[in-house]
Amino acid sequence: MRSTQLWAVVPWVAPDVAFGRLVDATVFPALSEEIRSIDEARPPAPGVPRHTEWAVAFRRGVLRWTQWENIDHVRRAAVFGQVDGDFAEFGGAWRVQPEDEGCRVVFEVTYDFGIESLASAMDPIAERLLLRVAGDILRGVFGPETELRVDRDHHTTIAEVG
Repeated sequence: MRSTQLWAVVPWVAPDVAFGRLVDATVFPALSEEIRSIDEARPPAPGVPRHTEWAVAFRRGVLRWTQWENIDHVRRAAVFGQVDGDFAEFGGAWRVQPEDEGCRVVFEVTYDFGIESLASAMDPIAERLLLRVAGDILRGVFGPETELRVDRDHHTTIAEVG
């Protein structure tokens, strides 16, 4: 199982405003050329997780999954997990936290294809793809100059995800 985290400090954007922008997944395909489609499999209802179907370009094919999404406006967290799809395990969250003059937006994801013999080849490719898609979303929502940072093995670096 592999985990990674991408984050950005977004100055001058209130946390509630930032979170409101992040929960509208219908705009994501326009923000990243890797996202082929996102469709609502089950529309949101009070107290019931939203389900979305994702199709994302992966190598010479398409990575597909359906995920549940719990959107919590009070905690400014959108937690998700795979219901069905190409991963053996897949889940994570978008979280928005207050900062001095704006907010910090965090994308975290954990995934496993369930094919141990191919993990050393597939996992780094999938990580780059997931970080690139999340980076495209962050820059598309908050502006192209948004500086992205990635956390790996307790080290934070400026992300090269584009």
